[in-house]
Amino acid sequence: MESGGIGFLDFAQPFHGAKVLLVATLPTEMLSRLPEPFSRRVLSRYVRIFTGTGCVQECLSCPFPPQVERSFKNYDDIATSIDRAADKGASGVIFAGGEPAAHPRIHDLMFHAQVRNMAVALVSNGVLLAKKEILDGMYAAGLARVHVHVFSHDPAKHKLLAGGDADLE
Repeated sequence: MESGGIGFLDFAQPFHGAKVLLVATLPTEMLSRLPEPFSRRVLSRYVRIFTGTGCVQECLSCPFPPQVERSFKNYDDIATSIDRAADKGASGVIFAGGEPAAHPRIHDLMFHAQVRNMAVALVSNGVLLAKKEILDGMYAAGLARVHVHVFSHDPAKHKLLAGGDADLE
């Protein structure tokens, strides 16, 4: 059966005991049966890249238990994952974690993905994105999309659930 479709991640080893998202490929025959708008979306081939468990908050819904060491994967390992994804035809990367905006080399990683002709997206709690120099650096490095977690429209509830500096203003 020929493979095609949405991507892959090859993090075979858990990172500091945390479970790592694996995205499977869809067989080409299955893709050909999808209606046009869906097959186009699937064929966009974004790959989620796990940057580590490091974060600036302690959200109550965090998938990483408090006993998990908070750290980041090294640049070379992440860059290798980006290269593998690009070589297999991925058209974009979504950096996720912990808090990928806190990764010490996130700008370099975004630029690396952009050089490989990949669109760049980020899943974030938004705290660090409130700092203009951080956000400007990310845009300069190629950031095109951001998904921000908002736990509640009520600032007090949001701050409680986010477990840290989570000002909605």
